[in-house]
Amino acid sequence: MLDTRPKRSKRKKPKKPYKHFPLYAHATGRWAKKIRGQLFYFGPWSDPDAALALYMENRVSLHAGLGMNPLPSAEECLKVRELCNHFLTSKKHLLDNDELSPRTFRDYVSTCDRMLKTSAFRYNPAVQDLVSGDFAKLRTAFAKNLGPINLGNEIQRVRSLFKYGYDSGLIDNPIRFGPGFKKPTRKVIRQARQANGPRMFEAEELRAAITEASHPLKAIILLAANCGFGQGDIGN
Repeated sequence: MLDTRPKRSKRKKPKKPYKHFPLYAHATGRWAKKIRGQLFYFGPWSDPDAALALYMENRVSLHAGLGMNPLPSAEECLKVRELCNHFLTSKKHLLDNDELSPRTFRDYVSTCDRMLKTSAFRYNPAVQDLVSGDFAKLRTAFAKNLGPINLGNEIQRVRSLFKYGYDSGLIDNPIRFGPGFKKPTRKVIRQARQANGPRMFEAEELRAAITEASHPLKAIILLAANCGFGQGDIGN
């Protein structure tokens, strides 16, 4: 028998406001997200900004399995910029006591500055609100301008920053960086070195450099060429 009943029209689901919008349009007409195997709703399709705000307010407690019960207000918690200031102050004390080299201190300052300029950290979030996805985005931002070796060094310095926060009692729990915030593998580093080719100065290039260099650079070049001294050897 032919079914003559009128068919119910289905509402067309809206597209995400932007590519990395963390919620999806559920068939019930609400923005939703599945967290730890449970589905949560954050507001109607018509107001994605409010839905996102509600998710951001509760995301830490939700991902921790605590439900829609926000943790203490971010205003009461340690911010990332404050953690950087504590960390750099401690390193400055080591620098003043000759227990840290000026170059290493500059690297720490550069890492903190670069981190605070990336999208996930620019708004100076509370340390307790950081999730593994924030660090995955941070790694992606670092990788755009750094080779594998420098990327690995940068990741290690960020890890040292948050380890300092936990060891010094500024934060209550260790930070979970997630699987997306790892150093490049040895294979990736080896392939990058092979792609760059041999790092070699020919005799003519060395003679020209020695002729043009002034002291102490001339002495450094001679030590490197004749004695095989590296940067650490010369520095010491």
